Amino acid sequence: MKKNIIQEQSINDKNYQKLKELFPHAVSLDEDGKYIIDPQKLQMSLDPSLAQIKENGYGLNWVGKKETYHRAFTKNYKS
Repeated sequence: MKKNIIQEQSINDKNYQKLKELFPHAVSLDEDGKYIIDPQKLQMSLDPSLAQIKENGYGLNWVGKKETYHRAFTKNYKS
């Protein structure tokens, strides 16, 4: 059985879908149906220690906030 090449997803669409599965908060669609990747949100997921936290409006601030984000996304080891 032959596949219809026109109906197949492109490699870019497959890559975006995989990113959306892994980082749903960092990948979205615009009104034209094009994918948008938010680099700051992706950076926070991958390595929060390098991310720049921009505060808009009200929020909670505490000493060690960046470290807390980093620990939230690292693997926990039980001893």
